[in-house]
This record gives sequence, structure tokens and C-alpha cells, in this order.
Amino acid sequence: MGGRPPCRRSQSNPSSTSWTLAQATRPSSGTADANVGCRGLCPGHNHLESRPARRAPTARNRGPTRGLHPNASGFDFTVRQAAERWLVHYVATSRRPRDQRMARVRVEKYLGAFMGPTPLAQVSGDQLRAYRLWLERPEAGISPQTVVHLLSDARCFFNWAVAEGHLDRSPFPRRLLPRLQERPPDRLTDDEVARLLQIEEPFRYTLVLGLATGLRWGELVQVRAEHVVPVHGRLYLTVGLGGGTKSRRIRRVPIAPKLVEGRTGNLIPFRDASVFSRSVRRRTGVLRFRPHMMRHTFACRFLEAGGSLPALQQILGHKSIETTQRYARLSDASLHAEMRNLGLA
Repeated sequence: MGGRPPCRRSQSNPSSTSWTLAQATRPSSGTADANVGCRGLCPGHNHLESRPARRAPTARNRGPTRGLHPNASGFDFTVRQAAERWLVHYVATSRRPRDQRMARVRVEKYLGAFMGPTPLAQVSGDQLRAYRLWLERPEAGISPQTVVHLLSDARCFFNWAVAEGHLDRSPFPRRLLPRLQERPPDRLTDDEVARLLQIEEPFRYTLVLGLATGLRWGELVQVRAEHVVPVHGRLYLTVGLGGGTKSRRIRRVPIAPKLVEGRTGNLIPFRDASVFSRSVRRRTGVLRFRPHMMRHTFACRFLEAGGSLPALQQILGHKSIETTQRYARLSDASLHAEMRNLGLA
């Protein structure tokens, strides 16, 4: 009989021509419905109803994406594989070089060490809670602030995995980050400042410049004499032209003329904060000195002298005034002085 070839289920003779045609047109996957072989040409069969519904693509069934390759168990990428992709593409395009190096250390030394071989889709909230407990164990010697940074990077990583379609939702639990005890800014006392300023040059000039401008160390090492511009009869230091700013914004900071008079090129000769800190501590005996303390000391002195929070926010380059408000909390010495002025101490 001529006409359409019957479906595979209605054909009992596998040697016939119609069987050959059905066999040639059947799908390669063994999970498909057997009636698909006739391609809808067999009368009396509703192949659309018998065909299994097509699954929507997910992170587990759509195969490798954006350069990630499946492992032996299928399309479940390990945490280490996905984290490498996160570092190479997301971190490399959204963070400064220093922060990129820190993110890689955090992945290799902590996240990868704890759950690197685990398939990404199998990471659970309890596993991330166990990760926090592993970081907080006493023998690890990790400070609470560092634990917050490590968990924040983990949260960013899993959010990225969701955005890229590798996960349907993030397993990172709510309220996993530890709440840190608020501390007053770690500023230098007046006695410590006096001892620091007895140091020889060029250390002394670097300290004076940091205490007078409140710049971050990364900003201090980038400023040059040509970045000083006059505005309405006053000198301002344009910060951010050479990079180094945390917010990646350019701002202007008032500066005294005597600090830049006769200077050319880079204002300070130092680059490495650790080397500078060790040298200052050894020469002055102020063993708790860190370069960032110059910024804290400037901010506290600015407010104690009557400066406003919005002005300090602009000088320091904070995106949010809430960050600046931490300097408005009086130190113990300032509070005692206020009490003494009121006759209460």
C-alpha cells in the first residue's frame, strides 16, 4: 500500500522500508516518546499528547554556559570552578586591583578550602553556616571583621551565580553575617601625635600631610604637586587623578600653601604602607601606629573644632553620611572635657 509510513508502534516487521524510515527519523535520545518516529504522519495517533513536555532550561539541564565546563557528574559545576569564573570575569571588572587580589586569596585560602569540590547546585544554607563556624574557630585566628569580609564575598559569589543562571536561587541564608560590636574610631592621642612629629624627614612630612588632609594611604601615594589648584583664592588638592580612591570619584580637599610650596612630582616618596608603618613605629616608639589612623585623627579633630558632618563627608569622600557619622561619637577624653566645661566632672 502506498501512502504515509506507519508509526513504529504499529509496525511489527523491522525489516520493512517503513521501519527503516522511522528508525532514521527517531530522536537520538532514548528518553523521547516512541511515537515521535512517524513525525505526525500516522493517522489515528495523537503524538502531541503522548510526547513528554519540554523542560524549561535551568542551571542543571541547559549545559555549559559562558565558558564553564561540566564535570563528570553532569552539569553540576563545583564551587571552585564557578569561583574561578567569578574572579576572572566579575571581580576583574568591578573591583580595584588590590581588592581583586584580596578576593582571590579569600577564595583560594578559605572558600575553596572549605567547599571547593562541592557541586555548586548542592551548596546549602547549613553548609554556609558551617563555613562561618569554621572561620570563627579559635585556632584559625581570624578577626570578626575579616569573617564579615569573607562571608560578604561568599554572598556576592552566590548572588553572581544566580544572576548568571548557574543557580535558581542563592543558598546564602539571611542574617548569616555576624554583627560586630561598634567601636570608636582608632585615632591617635595628642601625645602620640607629638611623638610622631619628632621623626626625621621625609617621614615627618608624610605624617603632617596625612594628618592635615585625612587622605587614605592609597590616595596619599598618588597625589602630585600638579594636582594642587587654586579655587577662589584658596588651594585645593585634587584627589583621584592618579587613582587610589575607594569610591573612584574625584574630589577636592583644602590644603595649606606651606605643604606644597616648592614641591614637584609626587608629594611623598613612599609606596608600601607596611614598610612605612614599621619604620615609623621603630623610630618613634608609637607601637600601635597605622597609616589609616592619620585619617581617623583628622576626622575627629575636624569635628571637635566645630566642623560639620556634610563638610567632613565631602573631604573624606564618603558616599554615605552614615559612614561619616561614626566620627561624631565623642571619644572618652572629649566627653570628659565637655563634662568638665559644664562643671559636672
